[in-house]
Amino acid sequence: MSQSVKGITIDTSILDRMTAEMKPKARAIVNQYGVAISGEAAKRAPLDTGALRNSILAASQMISDMVYRIQDGVEYGIFQELGTSKMSARPFM
Repeated sequence: MSQSVKGITIDTSILDRMTAEMKPKARAIVNQYGVAISGEAAKRAPLDTGALRNSILAASQMISDMVYRIQDGVEYGIFQELGTSKMSARPFM
């Protein structure tokens, strides 16, 4: 494909091909690291019943080409991570 900018024609075919080849590789890398980070967060999560730990693995997922969301699925996870006025933080993320 070529584009004209201020009367100058630029052939972008090589760049277009490189971008198309990189996208699946980049997606695989984001997914690989997302899985590893969510697994590490689950290992570091405070363990009482195991609900917080299990919810991290169940709720974390690839949500677009370059975004992997890591989250917990319990309402008290944020309080474990950041603490409260009555409880010290126990960060796991």
